Amino acid sequence: MNKEELLKRISIDPSICFGKPCIRGTR
Repeated sequence: MNKEELLKRISIDPSICFGKPCIRGTR
């Protein structure tokens, strides 16, 4: 996986990881 794909999967969402940046699909 390249860096751009990784950045696309990172989501900053209050309901996920309490608003901390985290990668979707690892929860």
